Amino acid sequence: MVHLGEQSCEQTLEHSSNKAQVHLQAMSPTGNSIPDTQKALSSTHESIQAKGRAEGNMAIVVIDPISTGASLAQEAIKKGVGVICCWSDVCPEELRSHTCEKVEYLGVVVHEAGNIEATIESILSISAVVDVICGSEPGVILTDELSAAMHLRTNGTKMSEIKINKFLQSKAARERGLATAAQTLVKSLDEVKAFLATNAEVLRITGKFKAVVKPMDGAGSEGVAICGSEEEVLNAFSGLQGTTNVLGRTSSEVLLMEFLAGDEVGCRWSNPD
Repeated sequence: MVHLGEQSCEQTLEHSSNKAQVHLQAMSPTGNSIPDTQKALSSTHESIQAKGRAEGNMAIVVIDPISTGASLAQEAIKKGVGVICCWSDVCPEELRSHTCEKVEYLGVVVHEAGNIEATIESILSISAVVDVICGSEPGVILTDELSAAMHLRTNGTKMSEIKINKFLQSKAARERGLATAAQTLVKSLDEVKAFLATNAEVLRITGKFKAVVKPMDGAGSEGVAICGSEEEVLNAFSGLQGTTNVLGRTSSEVLLMEFLAGDEVGCRWSNPD
């Protein structure tokens, strides 16, 4: 889930605004120079970026600026930062209207799957770019791909899939020695029943049966069900499998999890470099 808190937005925009005034060196997610074999920018594109840095005339790209992402774009423009809107190939058309009508973008680019070079070409035909920022959940993958390909501040692409997959997130935490809820991915009612039987004790740890059924990915708690009986779990699975969520993703597999009782603690973190 992508959360854009007030502080993180301010830090990101201040960072982008300040960076537009200084020379930027192509860096990898670990802070090392990117090897020549990984460079995707042509000499023409490098020249556009260099000229923008020299003149202090650089924009930010916001991927899929819907909801809070549109608000971020508005704030950037208020601070004098030009904004280019880029729609990812996985952002459903019906979501693209969930934006601020008053946002005046320098330009709008629509990405086609597998054609990152063409997307870079279209973006740099509008303006040199100082940052690529994710505006909403569908844009996570493209934000990583584009920021890395353009040699900008980036998280890289190694962990991109984990960011949008709840099952992989818990799996990664468990592999690093953290305590996580019992979970499994299921495709059939038989697999659901096997999970219920294997985890019968832990699903009743609060004294009453409770289990969670949810899609692997999604937003806004869509498709999430907290079930108070095995029958409810079976019904929730049947109702969720094969459906398409608001992000345009089909739930071919469903995530079953142990219910965690207690207070929920959220953490908002931003690294302004």
